[in-house]
Formats: sequence, C-alpha cells, structure tokens
Amino acid sequence: MSYRFKLGIIIVAIALIAGIGFGWRRPPAGNAEVVATAKRAEVAMTTTAALPTSLLSAPSRSYVCPMHSHIHADHPGTQCPICGMDLVLEDNADAESAATMPASALPVADPLPTPVSPHASNNAVGAAIRLSPDQRAHLGVRTARVGRGDLARDIKIVGKITRVDASSRSFIAAPAAGQLAFIADKVEADPVAAGELLFSVRSDDLIAAQKDFQQLVQAGKLAEVSSMMAALREQGLNPGQIAELQQGAEPKFLAEVYASEPGTVFERRGEVGDSVTTSSTVFSLGGTTRAVEVTAEIFERQWNWVKLDQAAEMTVRGLPGVVFTGKVTRVEPPVGYTTRSLQVQLTFYTENLAVAQSTFTEIRIQGEPKRDVLVVPTEAIIHTEEGARVVRVNGDGRFQSVVVAVGEEATGMSEILSGLEGGEQLVISGQFLIDSESNRLAGLRRLSAQ
Repeated sequence: MSYRFKLGIIIVAIALIAGIGFGWRRPPAGNAEVVATAKRAEVAMTTTAALPTSLLSAPSRSYVCPMHSHIHADHPGTQCPICGMDLVLEDNADAESAATMPASALPVADPLPTPVSPHASNNAVGAAIRLSPDQRAHLGVRTARVGRGDLARDIKIVGKITRVDASSRSFIAAPAAGQLAFIADKVEADPVAAGELLFSVRSDDLIAAQKDFQQLVQAGKLAEVSSMMAALREQGLNPGQIAELQQGAEPKFLAEVYASEPGTVFERRGEVGDSVTTSSTVFSLGGTTRAVEVTAEIFERQWNWVKLDQAAEMTVRGLPGVVFTGKVTRVEPPVGYTTRSLQVQLTFYTENLAVAQSTFTEIRIQGEPKRDVLVVPTEAIIHTEEGARVVRVNGDGRFQSVVVAVGEEATGMSEILSGLEGGEQLVISGQFLIDSESNRLAGLRRLSAQ
C-alpha cells in the first residue's frame, strides 16, 4: 500500500471523528427552540412587555421552573432563562391549571409610559405593573387616598398607681374641754356617713355656760342671749338643744360632734374617758373623692408631645367599662440612658373605692395634634433597610412602588413629608406582593439596560 493511499485514509478518519463530535455537541432542534423561546421571554420581561402566550401555555407533559411558574418546556434538561434553574416535571393538577390559565391571569409589566397623577413626584423605584380586577380581588387589594388633616398625638402607655389619697382632709377637734363620753367605733379606711355621730364630750365649762344662758333668758337680755346662743353652738350644742334650754330644760347637754359630709376615716384618737381640749384632734377624715397618682414612662419619640395639664384617661383591667379622667401633673427630666424614657406623673380624681395602689393601668394622654399635615394609614407603608415606600395606584389597573419620607406616627396614621401629594391613591392591603413584583421587574429592566 502506497504512502499516499495511507495518508488519504487517515484524513478521512479524522474528518469522520470531527463530524461525529460536532454532531454530538450540537443541541437538538426541540431544545434549541425552547431556549430561543425562553430567551425571547426574558427579553420581553426586561423590556417590561407582556409575556408571550406560547410561554404561558403548558403542554400535556410539562416541565416548569420552580421559581417562575410561567416558564414551561415539553422535555427535560431545559434551564430557566431568567434564574438558570433546571425545569422540573409539573404535577398533573398544576399542569392542567396552567394549561387553562389565560395570560391575563398573571401580572404583567407595562410597556408604555404609565399615566400618573399630575401632582405625583418622580420618585418611583419599581416598574409599573397592571392587575386585572380578578387579580386585585384575589390579592385582597384595598386602597385609601392620601389626605390632609390633623395628626392626633394621642399616647397610649402603661402606668402604675403609686398613691391613693383623699383629695381633701378635715381634722375634727373637741369643741369644749372635758372627757370623752362617746366615740364612734371606727378604724382607718372605714366609711363615714353624713350626719353620723362621731364623738361627744362631757364638759363642766359647757354645763356652766348652759346655766348662764338660762339666766340671761330669764333676765330678758336679748342682745346677750343672741351672743350666748352662738357661743353654745360653737361648743357643740345644736339648735334643738338650745331651744330646750330656753324652755327651761335641765342644763346637762353634752357637746356632740357629727360628720358634716360622707368620707373615710384616716385617723381616730382617744377612748371613752380620755381628757380632751379644744386643740385635741379626735378624728381625721377624708372626703369620698380620692386623688389617684399614676406614674408612667414615655418613649423618646413622644417627649415633645407631653405638656403639663394635658388631659388624660385611665382604665383599669379589673374595672371594665370604667374610664377615669385626669391630667398630667408632672414631667420629669429624661431618665434611663438605656431605655431612653421620660417619666410623667398623672393625677385622677374618683369616688370609686375599688381603685387600689400598685395596680397597673392603661393610660391615654391626649396630646396636642399636629395641624394640617399630609397623612396616610400607617399600614400602607412598607419599611425596608433602604427606607420607606408605598404602592401607588397610577390608574387603569396600574400599580407602582414609590419612595416616601415618613414623619410622625400616631393613632394608626403617619405623616408624609415628601413623595406623595394629596388625593393620590395608595394600596393598604396586599401591597407587599405588588411591591415585590414591581421591584423584581424593575431589576430585570436595569439588567437588560446594561
């Protein structure tokens, strides 16, 4: 065999091997079609256009992306053009539902400029997406309008009753010097009724004054009789007893002391037979109205909301339905470096004897409202590490995430410093899913632009 013949055979063999290798590395026609279709879907999404219906319809034996359920293929070994994950075999139930799902059932990006409110600022951070009425109902989307009004600065905190005391206290002394003939059996905190006899005093000086009074009556000295009647009343005789003396009754009346109003006993001094003088306090009584002092702590962001004499309300768990009214009586300097809290003292007045010391209560301080500010429901705000944003309704079923600057928050409402205008509509329920899709589409748009 000649040299040239051998060389020809070698060349032919090399060509055959190269052809076989090239054919093995080339992807099948079906796979190339799926990859091309998926690539077109990615381009469509990054340009914020609606996904083609061909990608959204599922064949009888369908493989689907675990992360993007609208990407399908009819054979295994295909990768998602969006996230690069391998497509997996879809369950029959999911495949049937996907095969019958119209393209309108998925949120789509808006390929055209989105009409927004003429007052809206250019602060959008996400792509505008469109939702059909059925989709909005499925997501439970609720909306509210941006309004302008007063932001009520009511503060709701937990307080503790530190002191319960009578708002007024009276000290009752003996009207005449002598010995205690009677004293009511009362101890501290016992109630006292109006007109109840507290104690009586047997006094030699009072009996002598009664005799002098009768002598003046018999002598007909009217001017001195009137003056003497006032002196007897001060020494504990009542008008009925004085009238009996004028009629000639025996001068043996005791000095009796009665409670002028209802209250409670704070202190009782003395026993029957003890000597007393006009400076001796026998009973110390308090009125039915009691002063309840409560101590509470205010958070740092609410420091400038609290002022002296602000109105407040208090409720006690053990007294459901009962609301006590009072006011702020003291504001301490900021205390607690770690807690950053401000201690305030409040005073409430009540006749309810069930209010006890050391009881925990719920306090609502009615702070001065912030007038004429832009407010939205607090639930509409999405807080992230980059800042706050909301989902704005642009109209015609379009939604878009926008950045906002949030001020004070109180009573379920938040102040908006910038990013929105009055009259715009926001999503207050279901906004998290919309915000996530809007930002995902915006990210894909930025990637396609690079």
